Amino acid sequence: LTEEEKAARAELRAVQFHDSYCAHCFGWEEDDRQLICCDGDCRQSFHASCVNMEEDDIANGEKWLCPGCTAGVLKCLICHCPSPAAEMVRCGMNSCKKTFHAQCLVQEGYAYETDKAFRCSQHACRACSREAN
Repeated sequence: LTEEEKAARAELRAVQFHDSYCAHCFGWEEDDRQLICCDGDCRQSFHASCVNMEEDDIANGEKWLCPGCTAGVLKCLICHCPSPAAEMVRCGMNSCKKTFHAQCLVQEGYAYETDKAFRCSQHACRACSREAN
């Protein structure tokens, strides 16, 4: 990829609120290992090699779904176990959309109530749910 293409991908990831690390190996983007962004609900990024692809397999502007979104499965960010998307609790911030199991939130001491919009600890205090500054 050219420097311009790398910059364009980084800008797109920032605008669409994708992770800046690989959801599979937790490695960062490097010159020889670029990240590709899932266009599904997970908003995760992956090294092409971590999802058995070549970087050239994804054309600019072409939509791509990671294996989890293709299967309708998301990972809990506490226990890292996958579950069907419908069973997951999502952070209510449009820019985040991190997913959790309800029981993991309770076990970890989050102020989680099923009848209220949930915000993860990146956006609110996990003990009292007050907005983060």
